[in-house]
Amino acid sequence: MEGHLVSRKITLQEVQAHWPSREKDVYKGNFGHVLLIGGNERMGGAIQLAANACILSGAGLTTVATAGSNLPAIHSVRPEAMVVAWEAIEDWRELMANKDTLAIGPGLGGEPSSFIAIMKALQPLIQEKVVLLDADALTLYSQFEDELAFLSEAKGLIFTPHVGEWRRLCQEKIAPTDKEKVLDYAQNKHLTLVLKGAPSQVFLGRQGLIYENTRGNPGMAIGGMGDTLTGILAGLVGQFQSVDSAILSGVFLHSYAADLIYQKDYVVIPSRLAASLPEVMKNLEGKNV
Repeated sequence: MEGHLVSRKITLQEVQAHWPSREKDVYKGNFGHVLLIGGNERMGGAIQLAANACILSGAGLTTVATAGSNLPAIHSVRPEAMVVAWEAIEDWRELMANKDTLAIGPGLGGEPSSFIAIMKALQPLIQEKVVLLDADALTLYSQFEDELAFLSEAKGLIFTPHVGEWRRLCQEKIAPTDKEKVLDYAQNKHLTLVLKGAPSQVFLGRQGLIYENTRGNPGMAIGGMGDTLTGILAGLVGQFQSVDSAILSGVFLHSYAADLIYQKDYVVIPSRLAASLPEVMKNLEGKNV
């Protein structure tokens, strides 16, 4: 049956046709409030890259919960972000309550107890939230899958594994090339799965559809590229009419912006990709790329 599954293509024309325009009377509250959770003492750069991309992709508000040692760096580079030291958080549920989208994982580290505490705080709010798990959060999810079954009740649930993380998620039972079984996984978990690769595949579990990205280049093979994608996806969710439209458009935007840089540069630096987003997005809106 695998041979009968056809991947639809994410193309420039499709993304342009569905790219949202901003009305004249909008304000920041119209475009969502994102909470990014990650960045331990050793991997603060990951959450900084995600926050940078989230803001530059147009999120209305961005809050970062991270190790206290990362606060000065984030404040100095991206003052638009609100930042809180996770050591000082007494009530995670209170912090999450007014956030629309939660992106958890970049630079988080593998400490299970803190992750489970965050997840338990999220559980009563789950039906109101869009939740994206990336990087270390996916590895931790694979260790506590039964306890975290409630995540399937989220307003939107997105996993963004690379091939290694995918193998841990499925306990090496499903080859990343077996589209039928990967889609079954996404459907059973009621999630959208972005399987990063060349090309990236997007499995819309709640719709039973598979999309294949048509952009990307070898210059993207560099640390921080996935963190940047996480920030873009989280930032776009509040700007589109549906979560899946935001994810498909974000996957394309990430690689399309990278392709524009790769025309001149041998390596696509993630922070430079993020810096280009406002102009690339404006061109997508204007249909003049």
